[in-house]
Amino acid sequence: VTRPLSVAAAAFPPAIVGKPFTAQLSTGGGSGSNSFSVSGGALPRGLALDPFDGVISGTPALAGTFPVEIAVTSSRGSVARSSIKLIVRNQVGFVTTSLPRAKVGKRYSARIVFRGGVAPLTLSSTSTFPAGVSLNAETGVLSGTPRRSGTYRVTIVASDSLVS
Repeated sequence: VTRPLSVAAAAFPPAIVGKPFTAQLSTGGGSGSNSFSVSGGALPRGLALDPFDGVISGTPALAGTFPVEIAVTSSRGSVARSSIKLIVRNQVGFVTTSLPRAKVGKRYSARIVFRGGVAPLTLSSTSTFPAGVSLNAETGVLSGTPRRSGTYRVTIVASDSLVS
């Protein structure tokens, strides 16, 4: 006895615009070889479904949420369908490109704004900040009371949950 053909409605990790993406559809039951197709909606521009192995791959070009219906057809003619939702996010990027001047002995606070990516987003830096000033990696707030004057060039890196 052969179980009915099925295709799993997998929850794929979000894809990122401009980054290679691969996801495997899985099937169950049925007999013989299977072929895969998009039977409703559309994959994001830059992604394609391999009809032979059920792999969605490519480099997405546009952010958004893409509901897609996938059909798997067995060599014996049975068909199974499943709805999936592909989410494509923009890459992490900074909105804040410069910071207001700080004054020695005066409380300072500035928020570094960034967007895109997949939550949680965090900031990090290996730069040396002015004595008395620190960066909150989760909120993006640079704050404190500077104790020494000078010009400080700092490098801040924004990372999302897809960074390993």
